[in-house]
Amino acid sequence: MTRIGKTLLATLALTLGPAAAHAQVSCGDVIGPNETVVLSGDLLDCAGPEPALTIVGPATLDLNAFRIDCDLGAETVGLLIVGERAVVRGNVRGTSDNLNRCDRAVVVAGEGRHRLTEINPHESVIGIDIQSDRNVVEDSVVESASAYGVLVGGDGNRLRNVESNGAAAAALQVSGSRNRVTNSALNASDVGARITGDRNVVRDSAANLNARHGFVIMGERNLVVKNRAGNNTEHGFWVSFSSPGRNRLSRNDAYANGAAGMIVWTEGNRLSRNSSLVNDKSEAGHADLEDRTEDCTTNRWRNNVYMTSNSLSGCIQ
Repeated sequence: MTRIGKTLLATLALTLGPAAAHAQVSCGDVIGPNETVVLSGDLLDCAGPEPALTIVGPATLDLNAFRIDCDLGAETVGLLIVGERAVVRGNVRGTSDNLNRCDRAVVVAGEGRHRLTEINPHESVIGIDIQSDRNVVEDSVVESASAYGVLVGGDGNRLRNVESNGAAAAALQVSGSRNRVTNSALNASDVGARITGDRNVVRDSAANLNARHGFVIMGERNLVVKNRAGNNTEHGFWVSFSSPGRNRLSRNDAYANGAAGMIVWTEGNRLSRNSSLVNDKSEAGHADLEDRTEDCTTNRWRNNVYMTSNSLSGCIQ
């Protein structure tokens, strides 16, 4: 194993190949390439400036239900993942969190194609920061990020069964392209999901109880399908005026939001087979479905279920 600064607390039996070694490492150590390490205890009080652990893929780190703690506010990084095809498993076995108080709990960088499973940051600035392409993050929970729960800047990434709660800016922000988010929960944040990139897919996910909006679409040619947005203070689904348009929203469910269930500010979008009911809970004059373009006919509304709309021409259907 490569070492930065501190000495390993236990010798890793890795000289003959990448077989797994139960080991305890020190703050600042580097794992890989071509190594497999299983933690044998917590890694506490990592104050930087180097990341608590750096994983150089191809390599595997199994946290083995143990915890990594950082010094929040010291610009600390919990796990820095570089190279390619690294595997990081939390193996939490019921443990609620395994990366605590790191400014950026996980940075997924390098050439990409990494896989993260059961990684649960708590009290970070950014929980999971995906900068590279074609990574997979699954079965993970991010709690109480002071900015973003999950930040996706790369392309072609896959997020499955990711839960993000209590983020001050957004539970999820996707600025890359051709990313896919499925079966995820994006709740109790300022915004549930903010999609600023293009050609992304958000499917079978929920954004509930957010301080402003459930889903905000700011890019173009995004597919938002079979999602639920409920009990958000403002809009359930908002296609922003900053979006170039040409997004598709289909078979989504907006219910009991404070303002509009679905509101569209740009042209060339397709909205079909959505259900939007019992919105405008704040009684501010919003409707279940709203088209705010100058000519409502530039968007295609088809076969939606709703009680109220702002359309006087019948273009919302």
